[in-house]
Amino acid sequence: MSMKTIVAIVLMIIAYLIGNISPATLLARAAGKDIKKEGSGNAGTTNVLRVLGAKAAIITLVIDVLKGVLATLLGFFAAYVIAKKMFDPIFTPADNYAEAVSAWCGLSVFIGHIWPILFKFKGGKGVATALGVLLATEWKLALICLGVFAIIVVASRIVSLGSMVAAVTFLIIFVSSQVAETSLYRIIPTIVPFVIMVGLLIFKHKENMGRIMRGEENKLSFKKNVNNIK
Repeated sequence: MSMKTIVAIVLMIIAYLIGNISPATLLARAAGKDIKKEGSGNAGTTNVLRVLGAKAAIITLVIDVLKGVLATLLGFFAAYVIAKKMFDPIFTPADNYAEAVSAWCGLSVFIGHIWPILFKFKGGKGVATALGVLLATEWKLALICLGVFAIIVVASRIVSLGSMVAAVTFLIIFVSSQVAETSLYRIIPTIVPFVIMVGLLIFKHKENMGRIMRGEENKLSFKKNVNNIK
């Protein structure tokens, strides 16, 4: 195993542990509740909104997004510095190693959020953390997809639908832009983590998809009482 691979694995483990930080679980415990047994049972922003209210939901959202940003940027800059110091003094971002490590760290923090070893592998669905990863990777595109999310949610009042459409939109545009700039073979190490991430995000929403098809999915109410979930 090469030193570059070892460095990448170590950074991915760190990213995974960052993903284990679960504000939803901790805030619920502080309130004397188990978020996995309340509401939808998901340790994410929407369920925290239902169970603990708007303030706790905002805190959960911010922390979950920031841990995605932190792990992804840490992966890039740590890989870049280590590669430049240890492997090649003329190393540049164009060599793609740091970008690939960053992408895999993004996937790792996402997986750490969904299946956190510190909380018996019971986490959230990863939407907010995925947003953080996307913001750290392609912030302009991430903001466009956030707009897509908002439009879908306002139109349908279904958060899960907006999350899935926004994730697929990012993947399609991101892969298309990467392929347009260079050869597919060269960017496969960078693209694969995002394909896996979106695939896992859709998989975690399989029950939501079933409820959407049956017309049974929970819908947000935009009345003054933000906790009112139909």
